[in-house]
Amino acid sequence: MAGHRRGKPPLLNVALGALGALAALGALAALAACSGTASTGITAVTCGSDSTLTYANFGSAFMTDNCLSCHAARETPRLSTQAEVKSETEQILQAAVYSDAMPSGSSIALAERDLLGEWLACGAP
Repeated sequence: MAGHRRGKPPLLNVALGALGALAALGALAALAACSGTASTGITAVTCGSDSTLTYANFGSAFMTDNCLSCHAARETPRLSTQAEVKSETEQILQAAVYSDAMPSGSSIALAERDLLGEWLACGAP
């Protein structure tokens, strides 16, 4: 049969491509909806010259109350020690100060997130 091409008709190829694209968009939308992550509105943190936050008077209790149920042994990054927290400063800022991604399944008051940001900006002393 001269002039007859094998394979799917062109219109069917277009339709299948569109369905695939819609399925991919749907999957992305579902993933975004499940994460529930939103900006906290905190866009930058600074260490004030009058900051008195330390690991002893803030960081240890904050980590115990909000992070260690997962990040002590089961989940990475590990956040059990001051050194571990310091080594993950940027990741903590992104997940728990600039966004509400962490802690998973619970919430932290904006004022507490702000203090966490200040303490980390000061080097988590």
